[in-house]
Amino acid sequence: MDLEPQYVDAPKVTLGIPTLAAPSTLAASERRSNFVREVTHAVVEEIDAQTSGQLLSAWSLGSAIMRDVSQAQSDGVTGIQRELSQHLASAQKLHRETRCLRERLDAVLRNVALVSSMVAAKPSMTTGQMRQIAEESSEDPEIVVSIPTPKTSPRDLDATSSCSSASTRLVETPSTTSSSSFNLTLRRVDDEPFGLEVQPDFIQQCLAVEGIRKGSVCEAWNRQNIGELREIKIGDRIAAVNGHDQVEAMRNEFHERLTVRLIMER
Repeated sequence: MDLEPQYVDAPKVTLGIPTLAAPSTLAASERRSNFVREVTHAVVEEIDAQTSGQLLSAWSLGSAIMRDVSQAQSDGVTGIQRELSQHLASAQKLHRETRCLRERLDAVLRNVALVSSMVAAKPSMTTGQMRQIAEESSEDPEIVVSIPTPKTSPRDLDATSSCSSASTRLVETPSTTSSSSFNLTLRRVDDEPFGLEVQPDFIQQCLAVEGIRKGSVCEAWNRQNIGELREIKIGDRIAAVNGHDQVEAMRNEFHERLTVRLIMER
């Protein structure tokens, strides 16, 4: 039987007397504990570093995504506003075109009424003349009448050596100053004469109407105003032309102007 003392790693109780661990065992246990703590600390630091890096990366990615989403929303709103502006401009353009077409349609209807009255007054008018009137009126809301080439006359205020057929616009002024006085406006094209044969009266400072040439502007005016006060008749007096009430000034206005506003007296 071996009676030599034995060292154990942990204290044991034998017959009520504890035994002490060997010194080498305590040092090894302490080294293991320190190693475990160091490894644990290093692992924790590594985990913290990786977690911080991943959080920063996720934060940067989230910020970039939010910026992209905000930019996409801003671009979408801008595109919608641009499309709305384009639609609004198209609607306004369509409204203007519709109004223009309505005005032209009204002009065509007025011209149809004019052609009907002219056909009733002059049944010999050809279909080509009526078609020409309709085409010209569709381009201009004013009343347009095709006037043949007038003959020259020495007494005509604005006779020329040669005149070609042209379209002469007649614009009437509905207002009248009194029962024996009325206003009217005549328009011609280029050098086409008005067709009034007048005699100057230097005493009363007026132009007395002595004749109206056939196929002239004035004859076309009279066809539109048959039986009305504004129909120009022989014996009427022109009291003013474009605001001028002197004979020479009135004659000059007839020669130089394409549009004359007349004050007539009867």
